[in-house]
Amino acid sequence: MYRDIIICILIIVFSMTVYFMKGHISSTTWCPEIFGFVWGIVFFNIKDKFAEWTEKYWFMKSCIFCVFAGIVGIAYLKFKPIVFFGDYLLKIILGALIIIFMLVLNSHVIIGNKVSLFLGGISYEVYLLHGSIFALISYLFPEINSGCFIVSSIVLTVLISYVVSLCGKWLLARLIEIR
Repeated sequence: MYRDIIICILIIVFSMTVYFMKGHISSTTWCPEIFGFVWGIVFFNIKDKFAEWTEKYWFMKSCIFCVFAGIVGIAYLKFKPIVFFGDYLLKIILGALIIIFMLVLNSHVIIGNKVSLFLGGISYEVYLLHGSIFALISYLFPEINSGCFIVSSIVLTVLISYVVSLCGKWLLARLIEIR
């Protein structure tokens, strides 16, 4: 338990230190996103209590966290140009709310449908390509608004990742045949 607390404190200190640094490193490091490690550690330590908590009124809790995540998401889009509050703090809160919403929802709804299986099948390609696609969209459309950027980023990332996945599977099948 103490190791987990120390790790979480180190992550928070690292995130805030890098965030407040000026220069190249702060633009290439995931300062708010690194909190995913903290959420994972915290959830691991409270998973049994959390499962017990989701037993009653899970649907209402799901709806509440969905609404909270939506409100904070809209606030994030509006206030993200504001240093620290918008582009750091709201992003961290939004990440936590989305994770809690998904965990509460997933406590009673099985998310193993065709869409999630499809996305799971291309998750590695999405991981590898999303940053380049974001950069490409930003380069080609420098004045694009947030909403259009998000939608176009998601659509292009999924489409290109799917094509890359198909090409990789085809290439792998050819290599196995040659062997």
